Amino acid sequence: MIAIEQTADIPEIQLAGAVARFVSVAATAYAAAGVSAAEHLRSLAFAPVRAAVTQPPAVASIGTAIEAAPAGDLALTLAECASRLVWSTGTLPRPASIEGGYAFVEIVGPDGLAFSDQVRFGLYLQAPERFYPPHDHEAEEFYFVLSGDAEWQRNDGAFEKRSPGTLVHHAPWDRHAMRTGQTPLLAMWLWTGNLDMGTYRIDADSAA
Repeated sequence: MIAIEQTADIPEIQLAGAVARFVSVAATAYAAAGVSAAEHLRSLAFAPVRAAVTQPPAVASIGTAIEAAPAGDLALTLAECASRLVWSTGTLPRPASIEGGYAFVEIVGPDGLAFSDQVRFGLYLQAPERFYPPHDHEAEEFYFVLSGDAEWQRNDGAFEKRSPGTLVHHAPWDRHAMRTGQTPLLAMWLWTGNLDMGTYRIDADSAA
């Protein structure tokens, strides 16, 4: 785990405000990409958000990922809060090959900083030169790439590079995988439909 200094100049209420600003800008980006469910994000209120003290190993890449993001409101608001959020690797079974290579945070949802039973929304980070094996779930999913040169695969299709600003859509039960090159992948993710994490399935160790 990577220690992150918790400074007095970023109190809980200020961090909550930074998160709320990021979510508002994220909603605008998703709406511009045609994802109507993102409008739900605009109506949420955030309680004080406690900053993280330790983080999963992959979060060492967050600074590089944010610096590589295209200039704009998303990058600006993300820089205010991303490294202070409590990132996780989750509690679901996962292959040993991805250990230490990824992290995510749920900002809005049943387990989020702001509660919602209509969507799950958050951030996903994948370290350089890592492969996240094929996986699926019942929720419909919309990734919005923020930075990185990752390649994405859907079902049995070829891997395709998706640039920052690209929307990556997965219908329910679409198998999908991601592999990074020399730069980390940072993306927003949005789930709609069945939000039950229990439907998540991931392949055992496999090569890219």
